[in-house]
Amino acid sequence: MVRRDTDTVVVGMSGGVDSSVAAALLKEQGYRVMGICLDLHHGDGDEKKYGNGGISDARRVAKKIGIPLYVLNMKGFFEDRVINQTKMSYLSGETPNPCVICNRLVKFERLLSIAERIGAKLATGHYARIIRNTTGTVELHRAPHAKDQSYFLWVIPYENLHRIVFPLGAITKEETRELARRMCLPVSSKPESQDLCFDLRRESESHVGGGGFVSSRIPEKTGGLIIDDEGRIVGKHMGIEHFTIGQRKGLGLGLPEAYRVVDICREKNSVIVSKRGLPKVKRAFLRDMNYISENPPEVPVDGEVVTRYRKPPVRARLFSLARGKAVLEFEALEEPVAPGQSAVFYSGERLLAGGVATRMQVDERGDQIFRVANGSKAESFFGSGYGSFSAGVALNYPKR
Repeated sequence: MVRRDTDTVVVGMSGGVDSSVAAALLKEQGYRVMGICLDLHHGDGDEKKYGNGGISDARRVAKKIGIPLYVLNMKGFFEDRVINQTKMSYLSGETPNPCVICNRLVKFERLLSIAERIGAKLATGHYARIIRNTTGTVELHRAPHAKDQSYFLWVIPYENLHRIVFPLGAITKEETRELARRMCLPVSSKPESQDLCFDLRRESESHVGGGGFVSSRIPEKTGGLIIDDEGRIVGKHMGIEHFTIGQRKGLGLGLPEAYRVVDICREKNSVIVSKRGLPKVKRAFLRDMNYISENPPEVPVDGEVVTRYRKPPVRARLFSLARGKAVLEFEALEEPVAPGQSAVFYSGERLLAGGVATRMQVDERGDQIFRVANGSKAESFFGSGYGSFSAGVALNYPKR
């Protein structure tokens, strides 16, 4: 085992170009580097199909740059916590971010705990920046290019940020690949990954029960109806987990008109579609908030919010509430955030906070656009804390 040393860095290695270059750069800079590769999938077939040969490639890279590599068996934990949480979110009609779930439970919890036990820091190949101020505080910033991955990192607790290193934060993907070639790393020509270690379920045949990695773990059940926003039955489906708010393709309707999914009703096992598209919202309510600062803001904060990876940011105001909840108020009317998706709030380049979108989203009149099972008012979901944000606007069920 590596001895306790502040110059030691544990690198999470996936066998991809980014984490491989991150490890090699730290070794070049004189750090004592220790690689850890997560074994997440059951059987060679899973490792090849979903892991993209990651473990074997990580071993080749570690041998090339001369560092020890340890393979950590996380199969059971990954199945129980990440995949099952993703599955349950889909079954509730949400669209989760598995990468965010994995970052919170695996990469920046389990790996960081290993690093802390030996007094080391943790490094990954993410494209994001950590700014260390002279006052001793730290900030999480976007990478200054289109490959920025800070959207997936909002779950890192602020108190852990000072023990994390992102060696690729200031360079582009093209520069990373050029470094891999210069260093003669065996993965320098490896194709770009899709930021997913399992296939979610968005197969083109999803409406008839496609066999994605998560879908295969969902017990077969009776399908339901696809209903338009005027109450007419327009099709059938084999599970609400195959759909997300805003989805256009793979609906299996066989109709000449273009429809979009505008709601998913878990209680009735139905999918609601519309030719008119999604209603616009003024406010979105968030849960599971994490603030990348010493304390949550005591006053509303103006900034920009990203509600889907690589979606352009939009202007918004963030109201912090009690019990890990918050309200986003958009400057202009926007399309709703798919429930379960991450909403990540920035001030300039700095990531301030993030949370998970709920079904509580309202238009400019205060009408609730999604069906909410347990009450039609924001107070019923958020408690009395909502009153400090607004004068108790009543939220009505959608008229569908």
